[in-house]
Amino acid sequence: MPLLDQISGLFNGGGAATAASASPALSRVQVEERLRRDGRSLAAANLGGADLTGLDLSGADLSGAELGRAKLAGVNLSGANLTGACLQETDFTGANLAGAVLRDANGTRTGSMHPPVLQGANLTDADATGANLTRANLRSATLTGARLCEAGLHKADLTGARLERANLDGANLRHATADGADFTDAELETVDLSNAHAVGARFGRARMSRANLSGANLERADLSGADLTEASMEATRLNSASLRGATLNGADLGDADLTGADLDGCDLATCHNLRMAPAGAL
Repeated sequence: MPLLDQISGLFNGGGAATAASASPALSRVQVEERLRRDGRSLAAANLGGADLTGLDLSGADLSGAELGRAKLAGVNLSGANLTGACLQETDFTGANLAGAVLRDANGTRTGSMHPPVLQGANLTDADATGANLTRANLRSATLTGARLCEAGLHKADLTGARLERANLDGANLRHATADGADFTDAELETVDLSNAHAVGARFGRARMSRANLSGANLERADLSGADLTEASMEATRLNSASLRGATLNGADLGDADLTGADLDGCDLATCHNLRMAPAGAL
């Protein structure tokens, strides 16, 4: 492999997925044969560009596999192991990834603008800890109970996605779009949602202590009962949002727009940089 490609691999997941991309791509017939012969193992296989629609990959071992540009729309991948797999431009539209493991999976490469498509996919209880899903299309995806700790979701599209009870502690959602998404009861401690666009999103009872919401647009969002202890909310747009019963101890509300916000039951005494009563707040 050329030296530059090796160096690039080190910065983009590298390891098994990089090695897989250097081996010849498997045909669909070869994939089916390996599934039968090797106990459903496709570990470190090169499946780049393969059309795998219609295959049953539930429980399959795809760890370290090269899946760039592969077609997996509607495929059953429930319980599959995609640890460290390369997902650049992979089409998972409507796929079933319930309970799948995508730890440290890599959806982008240096200079790449071709993230994976997971629109409408089912990732219930999936483990995507540390996965790089920058710019991924997760519109209307179901991620209920999923683990996305420290995941990279910078500029990802989570419009209408379901993330109830998901764990996104420490995840990077800077500049993400999450309009109408449901984060009810989610774990969002130290999450970075700075400059995110989450109009009408639901964060009811979410645990968001030390979260970074600076510059985010949370107009009409539901943050009722959320724990926003020591959250950074500078210049956050909270117009007509509900923060009823939310915990705001030590939160920084400098230049936050609380016009029309419902702050019933909130104790603002320990908030930082709230220099006057919120104009128009209920």
